[in-house]
Amino acid sequence: MKIFLFFSFLVFLNAGAAFCFEADGNPASTETLKDQFDREEITDGAGFMIQESDEDIISVVEDFIRKDVQLKGSFLIEDKSQNKILKLEFESIEKTVKTLEDGARVVKTVFNDASGGKTKVFFYLSRAQWGGIDIFQIELKKEAKKQKSKEVKK
Repeated sequence: MKIFLFFSFLVFLNAGAAFCFEADGNPASTETLKDQFDREEITDGAGFMIQESDEDIISVVEDFIRKDVQLKGSFLIEDKSQNKILKLEFESIEKTVKTLEDGARVVKTVFNDASGGKTKVFFYLSRAQWGGIDIFQIELKKEAKKQKSKEVKK
């Protein structure tokens, strides 16, 4: 019985070692396996190109905003020019989606801030690595406030 277990163990080791060799009999290196993985990753269509419709892209952004508001109580974003966190209220989303040269998509939204001004927020979307859509950048563009002109009475 011990001899049978010993030979079974040797066969098991040889079978495992056989997977470490390429078809031509040379040992497989980790670089070869890494190169093969990289080629498969490139050829599977990974990248920025999104083929979903504008309605799908818009619904992803709306869903993101809705879930962010549910989680935090309102939509919060950092204004790096003033070094402040802005608490914004969602107003509208543009129904057209812009496509950039690299295939990424941009959705423009409008929010109201606490001071009564309007703030544009741009969502940049790309195709996620394992399918789906990924928001990879959120950009803030604050509009300048329009001052009312005062009439001078004579």
